[in-house]
Amino acid sequence: MRPGKILLRLSDEPAAWDPALVRETVDLLCKAAAHPDFAKQGQQAIFSLVERLSDAFEPAYVRIYDALFAQIIDYCRRHPSGIELNRALAAFGIHSEQDLIARKDRLSSPARFADSQLAGVKKALVLSRVTLGADVAVTSVVVRSLRQVCPDAEIVTAGPASMRQIFDGEPQVRLVQVDYRKGTNLMDRLTSWIDLVRLVDTECRGLNSNEYLIVDPDSRLTQLGLLPVAGDNAPYCFFDSRSYRRPGKKHISDLTAQWCRETFGSDANTAPFVRISSEERRFGADVASRLRGSGAARVVALNFGVGENEKKRLSLDFETQLVRALLRLGNRVILDKGVGAEVDGVNRLLREVQANEAELVTWQGSVGGFAGLIASSDLYVGYDSAFQHIASALGVPVVDIFVQPEREVFVDRWTPSARATTIIVRDAGRASDAIQSILAIARR
Repeated sequence: MRPGKILLRLSDEPAAWDPALVRETVDLLCKAAAHPDFAKQGQQAIFSLVERLSDAFEPAYVRIYDALFAQIIDYCRRHPSGIELNRALAAFGIHSEQDLIARKDRLSSPARFADSQLAGVKKALVLSRVTLGADVAVTSVVVRSLRQVCPDAEIVTAGPASMRQIFDGEPQVRLVQVDYRKGTNLMDRLTSWIDLVRLVDTECRGLNSNEYLIVDPDSRLTQLGLLPVAGDNAPYCFFDSRSYRRPGKKHISDLTAQWCRETFGSDANTAPFVRISSEERRFGADVASRLRGSGAARVVALNFGVGENEKKRLSLDFETQLVRALLRLGNRVILDKGVGAEVDGVNRLLREVQANEAELVTWQGSVGGFAGLIASSDLYVGYDSAFQHIASALGVPVVDIFVQPEREVFVDRWTPSARATTIIVRDAGRASDAIQSILAIARR
């Protein structure tokens, strides 16, 4: 870095970033991420940078993202630990950043598949979005659209094991596990792509190009379409969810359904779905019945998880005051304890609230188990996270809390398309207003 030079300021609008300074910053962050003493901090800085670009849902920022992440990939392949990555990229004829970007550019306008083409498909491989909420909001819509247009095909979803908790048992769908490694090593994330390439090769081996279909709904496994999973002549469809826009469509689920109509000709307004087991539904119904039997005005399911992104959280005081207020209205509350550090926060909340078991029960367990509890609740309340989409897909009214979002378009995209009320809190000092809004919704 040149003496006296200030590194890239994330507070600036990306459109104003100096390209030379971006390259310099990314190179420095890659070196930090590759160093054993600074790997975690370097990786966190890289992904705070790229996620700001991807969350903007602006076509111009998608181009910046592609250039930036192509540089990251190129750095990693040339690192001493990137021999396998370099070999895998070279097998696809990719030898530079420019090759990655040129390939991505070729994906921008997929052709409409003819009905005769789809009729011959024996297997459709759908890549996971990796995060559970996005898999409900986006991936499930793709899966259901493909079931309409390829009724005789086997549909294979490739992604983390967590998908099993919401999709397992869906007719015609087989889940194959591919983990997206989010550890402290930047190379681990790219190694996940190598695992995916091997899986795609195995699944499509022996099939002619007109007998299978690969759908990439902007998956993190391919770093939003930058990394290939099959040769140029393979039937591969890429949904550029961050650039794709259509009049009258603002929710990511509605845009996904529209893209499926344009690409595959599916004619239904396909909505997101989750598939939880009958045992989980019965369990949830039993718990809700017991709570209603104790005189509940209604049953409210709560989750204060933020998916490791603390910027989405208001405060423990807000969460405590909200639970108290809901209980004072005569509601019964089911509170998910979450995972990791979230559990400690909920335990502190419980000590403050001091409710009895007839008023408030807690859940600490599987996603599917809490989904069963949500399914029998009258209302779900939580921050922008996976469960808002699960609740909406289950037909439960949702209050969706967005904390200081940078752009309205981010809220538009990630608000569920059915039965959802969005509350935007721009100032932590106005949290009491948010509580009053939630209580008004609960009364209705």
